[in-house]
Amino acid sequence: MNFKLKNPKSEKESLILFYSTLSNNERFVYSTGEKLPTSLWDFNVQRPKKTKSQKDQELINMVSMQLNRYSLLYNKTKSSLINSGSNLTKKKLKEVFDQEFKNIKIERGFWGIYKEFCDSKKSLGQWSKST
Repeated sequence: MNFKLKNPKSEKESLILFYSTLSNNERFVYSTGEKLPTSLWDFNVQRPKKTKSQKDQELINMVSMQLNRYSLLYNKTKSSLINSGSNLTKKKLKEVFDQEFKNIKIERGFWGIYKEFCDSKKSLGQWSKST
């Protein structure tokens, strides 16, 4: 799990992206919504760099705290899924991140589970004509 700038060669601010390579070699990329001037980004550490400017340091501290929230949620979700015997997938991570950071509620009632079941059967090609 790391962070990177969406437009690292930009002369202005760039959006910060969270990314991770999952065990099945899928890459999960999620926009943090945080922007930072590229001059304040440490490309080696993939985090904001420290500065002597108090104004810049305040911005860096706010962005760093938010990035830490993303790392913490990722590690918590990963460990929870591993402990429950589930696989860490892009879909599950996106649901968790959307719920936490964008307040998007996932329908978990009967119809939500039914839709998820239908989608998985369609994607696996397990529907017959009688279904």
